[in-house]
Amino acid sequence: MTKPVLYEHVGSKQELYRSLVAREATRLAQAVLARFDGGEPLEARLRTLAAEAVGFAREHPDSARLLLQLPLGDAGVVTAHERARGQAHRLIAAAILEDPLFRPSPGLSREASATLLAELQTAVLERLVAWAIEHPEIGGDHLAEVFVDVLWKGLSGTD
Repeated sequence: MTKPVLYEHVGSKQELYRSLVAREATRLAQAVLARFDGGEPLEARLRTLAAEAVGFAREHPDSARLLLQLPLGDAGVVTAHERARGQAHRLIAAAILEDPLFRPSPGLSREASATLLAELQTAVLERLVAWAIEHPEIGGDHLAEVFVDVLWKGLSGTD
């Protein structure tokens, strides 16, 4: 495909980039949600979330790198990344809110607590996925256990 043909379809490099971010964020969400079972205990859901995200990143490392980078400059590109992260935060917060065992953090409403936890979980997951790409010799199941250790058991590693 030549540049003129490409630009005829997408308009600009920034528009192409924004479209790619949106498409790959949707693909990642679909891959993770395909195996996600809201009826499982929270610990199992966290494990599945991490394992699927790592699996997606390893199968599609260019897509993962695209989603993980923090863009600077073009406001439209920055907004595309913010939308993708916002979508992830909303999906995770909704799953947290649906959990009958979920209790909000002291001093926060249920919604604010779920939103904060979703953002923290997403940040940890992003770092885990970036690390998984850099260290392909470490099994995805092992990395999923680290994710569970941090978010479920805490840094002390105790049950």
